[in-house]
Amino acid sequence: MSIDAIQVIHAAQRAMPPAPRAGALGTLLIAGATGALGNELVRRLVGSHRFAHTRVLAREPMRDGLRGVETVLVPAMSRALDSSSKAVPIAEWPRVSADTAIVAFDPPRLYHDRERALWLPDPAQLPDLARWLRACGVTTLAIVQPH
Repeated sequence: MSIDAIQVIHAAQRAMPPAPRAGALGTLLIAGATGALGNELVRRLVGSHRFAHTRVLAREPMRDGLRGVETVLVPAMSRALDSSSKAVPIAEWPRVSADTAIVAFDPPRLYHDRERALWLPDPAQLPDLARWLRACGVTTLAIVQPH
């Protein structure tokens, strides 16, 4: 019987005590955690207690269920009632403070409400998103994509 590598990592993490929060690295912002990879990123990074606070970009309101994790609602569509409504440019999004950001280009699993509610970036949006993140105070940006 073979043992799945993710199960081994999960077991090892459960055996290790959480890192002290005193040395936390500030605020983490996650965009695009909509699939299996994104789910694992959120679970590991939030569970590691390496960051004092985590923000996740969402396109729909959702209830915050994990301690230290906050959803940030992005203004994906203007609220205009006419047919000329279009997406709000990323440059016009309100700023949120963050030190580190992860952008995951993970295909969504659409059978969970969480994945439907989270904001999924398009690769063409990366330059604008990176400029917005920089304006939010992000100094470290990691781009994650499944192989």
